[in-house]
Amino acid sequence: MDEKKSADLKIGQTRAASDTRAHGADRQPGKIARGAVPGPGQKYREYRLKMVSAAHANVDAMFEYAEAALRAQSVSELIELSAAHSRRQLENMAEQTREMAMAAQKFASEAARPS
Repeated sequence: MDEKKSADLKIGQTRAASDTRAHGADRQPGKIARGAVPGPGQKYREYRLKMVSAAHANVDAMFEYAEAALRAQSVSELIELSAAHSRRQLENMAEQTREMAMAAQKFASEAARPS
């Protein structure tokens, strides 16, 4: 049980450091041009930004897992890391899917409105 907590802690620490980098002012997709496209174009742009953000988060998570896996001291620790990573990725994927579905609905409803 202590190994599982240790594995979750290692990945959590790496994720916290990554989140700090990913959410810096220079890494926010579209920060400068936000609001530049009116109407449905803006909603579509928001949808695309959510897709890019999700891809970025998934790539970061994969690198975090790879780094933690390389530091694993035993096969059991590697298995625990893999299970924790898989569980978090499934949770993240479900959240990302919800967010993208909401953004797609907003885009579709905005695009369906008569001009």
